[in-house]
Amino acid sequence: QAEKSATSGVTASANGGFPIAGYDELSVAEISGRLEALSEAQIKQVRDYEWRTKNRKSLMEQFDRKLNVVSSH
Repeated sequence: QAEKSATSGVTASANGGFPIAGYDELSVAEISGRLEALSEAQIKQVRDYEWRTKNRKSLMEQFDRKLNVVSSH
């Protein structure tokens, strides 16, 4: 049941303007290339979604690095 609600939450989120269109079909490199244009809040949204779904370590590290850079300014 938790999986169902996570999936429906993502659908609602995507319909509400998820920061990266077509996220689930993108490669790590494609996602990485789109991070520069995102705000801190959007990066957190994408990071949380990644954590709940594929949880790719390389992407999680990139999100954290971006958030550290944004936070330090």
